[in-house]
This record gives sequence, structure tokens and C-alpha cells, in this order.
Amino acid sequence: MEGERHCVGVDGGGTRSRALVGDAEGRELGWAEGGPGLILASDPGVAAGSVAEVVREAAAAAQVSLPLEALWAGLAGAGNERARARAEAGLAESGVARRVTVGSDVTAAHAAAFGDGPGVVLVAGTGCALRAVEPGGRTIRVGGWGALLGDEFGGYGIALAALRAVLGAADGREA
Repeated sequence: MEGERHCVGVDGGGTRSRALVGDAEGRELGWAEGGPGLILASDPGVAAGSVAEVVREAAAAAQVSLPLEALWAGLAGAGNERARARAEAGLAESGVARRVTVGSDVTAAHAAAFGDGPGVVLVAGTGCALRAVEPGGRTIRVGGWGALLGDEFGGYGIALAALRAVLGAADGREA
């Protein structure tokens, strides 16, 4: 597939990442699934490495060579601007794509569902976040603060609540 322009989109969460390689006509050429794409403020390079690897695997599945023309990654934790910029720089340095953009997973989900229009999307995986865009364009964001400060309706928060209830019952306390 020499000479064609190929792009990749990545959805990265706390548990896994998925990458899809496509061409300029919008055809899906190959995809892959890999490790977490969660941007940790303490080490955004972990997400960059995991995402770069899943992009390499998706490009191999699509039988296209690297670097791809462009990469857009919607990653959990990208609401932290400093960590987002560091993850974006790490992906650019990986050489998997000529142009790299990193945004949040909830922004990517909203764009996929509604484009630039109004609508509400809830992302509930390991963590959780909600994004709503009103008809006038005002954006509302709820959640997405991580396991320590929120995300109580994501998988991590639900599991933690269940464990607390079990341990409370074992101690003879009400749940």
C-alpha cells in the first residue's frame, strides 16, 4: 500500500487500548488491542509506550508501513493538560505517525457519537466520565477525576464498593 495516506485512531482506557488504521477514503484496514492507555499524571510515558505498541500492531494487521500520516488518540486521563502534552510528545517521539494529537477518551466518544453537535455521552469503563454539549455549545463535564477522587461508577469504584461491603459484613458492620 505504498503511497497511500493512512491514519490511526486510538481509544485508550484504564484497562486496554484499541487502535484502528484506515485510509483516506475511510476504509478500515486493520485493528489491534493492547495494554492500558490511561495517562497517569506521574508517568504519562507509560500510556505513550502502550499506545505506540498497539499502533504498531494495528499497522501490521493493516499491512501498512510506519510512520502513518496521522494519529489521534482519545486517552483516559488526558484532561490533565500537562500529562496530556507529555503523552503526546512521547507518541510523537515514538515515530509511529508524522502528526500526533492526544485528547480525552470522553471527548473522542462525544465526537464519534455527535460530531460537533449537542449531545450527552457517558464513558464507564475502569473509571467514568460524562460530557454534555448543549445546543448553544456550552460544554459540561462530570467525573473523570480518577480512582482516588471520584469515578465511583466505573469498574474500579464499583469493585471497591463491593469489597468495602463484604469486609464491613465480615466485621459485623452494616454495609
